[in-house]
Amino acid sequence: MKKKILILLYITLSISLFAIKFNIQTKNESIISFATRFELGAQLEGVADLFGTSDYKTFYFTTSFEIFKFAIGFDLKFRFKTFPGRMEFYIYDWTSRRGGLDTVFLYLDKIDFIRYGTLDDFIYFTTGEIPFINFGAGLITENYHNRFFVPILRENGLFFRFNGENFDTIGLKRFPLSFTFFVTDLLDPDTFGFDLQFSPLKLTRFTNRFDFDIMFSGAFDLNANENNRLSTTDYPLIDKGNYRNMQYVGVTTSMSLFSNTLKFIWRTDYTKLTVFNEIGFLASFENNDNIDNRFGIGNKAGAEIRAVKVNPEWDPLLGISASFVVNSDNFSVGYFSSNYEVKRQEQYYNLSSQTILAFDLGLSVYALNDDFRFNVSVLLPVNMGDFYMKLRASIFLDKLSIPTSAKIPELYLFMLFENGLNNYLDYFEENGVTMKYGNSNAGYTMDLLIRNFRFYTELGFKFYAAKIGFIFGYAYPASLKYTYTDSNRTINMEILNSDLQKFIGLSASFSL
Repeated sequence: MKKKILILLYITLSISLFAIKFNIQTKNESIISFATRFELGAQLEGVADLFGTSDYKTFYFTTSFEIFKFAIGFDLKFRFKTFPGRMEFYIYDWTSRRGGLDTVFLYLDKIDFIRYGTLDDFIYFTTGEIPFINFGAGLITENYHNRFFVPILRENGLFFRFNGENFDTIGLKRFPLSFTFFVTDLLDPDTFGFDLQFSPLKLTRFTNRFDFDIMFSGAFDLNANENNRLSTTDYPLIDKGNYRNMQYVGVTTSMSLFSNTLKFIWRTDYTKLTVFNEIGFLASFENNDNIDNRFGIGNKAGAEIRAVKVNPEWDPLLGISASFVVNSDNFSVGYFSSNYEVKRQEQYYNLSSQTILAFDLGLSVYALNDDFRFNVSVLLPVNMGDFYMKLRASIFLDKLSIPTSAKIPELYLFMLFENGLNNYLDYFEENGVTMKYGNSNAGYTMDLLIRNFRFYTELGFKFYAAKIGFIFGYAYPASLKYTYTDSNRTINMEILNSDLQKFIGLSASFSL
């Protein structure tokens, strides 16, 4: 009976919600629009790993208000668990265990976003969820984001972009200069970055065939040794689910990376050739971990060629890329990437101790005016005797923009996989001699393939007023270190499966 009442209440409220939108015409005949939107839904979410299980059922109500290009949205969640004969709400979504500043942060998190404009405007910023970020050729920043702790917890970030290419939206001449800035979490601002790009050839008549981009990027982490559910390398230090370790106030570490990228682009009717070079620098200064100053340098040079107009109806583009990477000691390729929170602490303590030479090979497919992008790539060092590689794969479908007279769902898809740079070797004792796990050992080889990996999938669509969203993934927590047995040095798959982090979220809602 209780379930029927809840379902009836949910349907009644959904039908009664409505969107309000009206326009005001000013004296100079410009139009100012006002709009408000509502969404009511239910969600199932859960995370399970070696630290335990966190699972909730959720009713949520979101609303947003727009005035001209400004918008603010609120996300009000009521999480609960069901037990035989009773339902228990999670009160710590509304009251803090510690009080004080944590209570302020708790209610600031109810602000889903504050936004101005879109990426098609010359100025765009948003708080909350930030886009997937790539700087330069990906030497230091590649597919970086702030979705590491969803669906249970969220980071409230900031993304800002200035793009002079969109000056024409306000009646000015385009200027090929752009600037991007991000902060992963405004309420725990320890990770941030920027990118400045200038394309001088766009000021000339050669821009139809040629482009030349100059980029300068930086990324920083002021708490690179943070202990959270994914990154900690010491099991006893973690609490269940905390990621804003506010007891570590101030700068505990200082990890800084800068890079300069040059790209030359040549277009023909059937191909697009991009030649690039990115040089990066890493600096980590002495801090409360008593680690000496560390400096490193890396360089990535290569090219990508795309074949265009393979099929005029779908317009897919096939891309093949190859680059050569070299880095000194105290440098890590792809430092900020799609699995950063998994490898965050281990990477900080285990920067490379030798010069590495590697090939980075990739295959890509682009379609729907680049709204669809698929990429798979592998980093293969060539000067190390130890088995060592890095795999990445990603699928992005920003929107389904197929011309048709029929109504089709608004669809999006994000899928990312990345494993760690596997140069952290394990040793064992045999007859009193310290020996290294060999490449021929199938268990060790598999461990190298999945060490510090993270697989994340997000899929959703909207059809008329109905919305459905799905999040699913696996991660290999950095503290997971005991995958071998002394007798045969193979992975215990049962233990491994139970200790891998598994997360899932499913939501359904009506929005107007």
